[in-house]
Amino acid sequence: GTTSAVLAAAYPSVAALTGAAARLTALEDDVASKDTHVFVTITAKNLYNPANKLEGKYIQSGDGLIVNDAAWATSGFIPVTPGKSYTISAAGAKRSGLAFYATNTSTAGTSPIAGSFVGTGTLPLTVTAPAGANYLLVNIKSNTVPEPADIQIEEGTSATAYEAWVAPYPAVSKDAVYPLITEIQNPSAYS
Repeated sequence: GTTSAVLAAAYPSVAALTGAAARLTALEDDVASKDTHVFVTITAKNLYNPANKLEGKYIQSGDGLIVNDAAWATSGFIPVTPGKSYTISAAGAKRSGLAFYATNTSTAGTSPIAGSFVGTGTLPLTVTAPAGANYLLVNIKSNTVPEPADIQIEEGTSATAYEAWVAPYPAVSKDAVYPLITEIQNPSAYS
């Protein structure tokens, strides 16, 4: 008798296990739903991350080939969407030259999307990512033009106030918080 009681207490019935598993699955589904509706990822307006700068590389005038030169630097490869516009601005002149690329390969001789090289250094400068473009690369400095301060590359057709690049971070969606605040302030409406 006592062995059966111990076994029954230690190992619940199949029905109890099935019910617990169903409740756990429902809870996991609820958490997954909240993850997609409550939590959002905040990304920087400024797409230029100075830590990704490619020292010793530049975009060659005319053809946009990536070339090695220790005195130069480009932005890192900035992900873009074909058809979207991007504006480059800075607190001063930057080295001229930018191009769009299908891959993020920085080896010397890498070719850009045909016709995507833009040779101006005048800022602000707005460009549109052509078909097939996945990345934008921008000359930042050379042996004759130093790197300017406050470089900003942003989506859109106009330069806005400078904001430093920040890594993407999670946040709670205001659309998820406002209903909860309303419910807390007026619980009888949700009973």
